[in-house]
Amino acid sequence: MKITKFILSIIICLTFTTSCAIKGNFKGLYSYYKKTESANPNLFLKSIKIDSLCLYTYENLKSKIVIINGNDLKKCISQKELALVYFWNPNCKSKICYPLELVENYCSSRNIDLFIVAEYYDLDQMQVSHNIKRPIFGIDTKYYKTNLTKKYLSHFLKDIDINITTDDRYFYFKNGVFSKSYKSVYDL
Repeated sequence: MKITKFILSIIICLTFTTSCAIKGNFKGLYSYYKKTESANPNLFLKSIKIDSLCLYTYENLKSKIVIINGNDLKKCISQKELALVYFWNPNCKSKICYPLELVENYCSSRNIDLFIVAEYYDLDQMQVSHNIKRPIFGIDTKYYKTNLTKKYLSHFLKDIDINITTDDRYFYFKNGVFSKSYKSVYDL
């Protein structure tokens, strides 16, 4: 009886310890925009002219995150023969989450214009200097009037193309028209 209680106590302790650790490190349910902006307001570029949006490079913005909505990105995509939108999860550890530089190199070797869109805001990951052509785009949560990641992602995707209804990370466009979505960049 004592052994059973002891084992049960260990299981309960491990359950609480594990759930706290997961809860403390879990990100992605909310945008975390306000928290990230208050910690580093210079990280973001807002109120931009759409005409110049597509011309920005990562180098001339010095690691800024460009705040946009789906309609803004749609205008850039429409100017490209081949484009890939990658929804970047800054803390993803899955086998389908690749470093930004790797995705950039893969697209460059295939003459595909890459647009990286952060699923949510993470100060530590967004302050890192990346070796990529374009700046990282952040979704304008004020425009979509929600801080819930799933809701603003859904609205953002519908603004790009009404036919996008998937949970994939990679969205491929030919001549500005949505072609197909993929779970991995290597499925492209």
